[in-house]
Amino acid sequence: MRSDNAGSSATFANQPARWALGAFFVVFSILGLSGLTLSSDRIWGAAMLLFGLGFLARTLHSESVVLTDSAVALRGLVRTRIYPWSDIERANVLVGQTGLVGGPREHVGLVLADGSAVRFTDLNARFSSDPSLDNVVRGAVAAINQRLGEPPSTKPGEVRP
Repeated sequence: MRSDNAGSSATFANQPARWALGAFFVVFSILGLSGLTLSSDRIWGAAMLLFGLGFLARTLHSESVVLTDSAVALRGLVRTRIYPWSDIERANVLVGQTGLVGGPREHVGLVLADGSAVRFTDLNARFSSDPSLDNVVRGAVAAINQRLGEPPSTKPGEVRP
């Protein structure tokens, strides 16, 4: 977790995922540069370079939960969703598959005031049934619930009425 000096915001990010995804887009950028050197592949090279550099820049700010004084921002690779504190009832640690990873992963779930639920699978961590182990997902959920005045429970899969 990272906090700014004023203490008004906190960021929870999955650093290993950022590095792995960043490396993937660096490869795209390198392929794009190599394509620019060949006269027959310059269009594809330029496209790959722009794609790689664009998503590399986005990767630096994605896969994170950002808490500010006014809202919770869920930053994924493709989009950012912002929920004002007044729209959030509570946060939960959910367990399930989160993309290409085969095993169960913990991820952030929000229950909104209108009764709808939001799953944010971009920020995830290895599942553990041991409630004493801490990870970035459990930390984000605890911080959200603390700001909401909810009990700080972060047991995986727990859904309070």
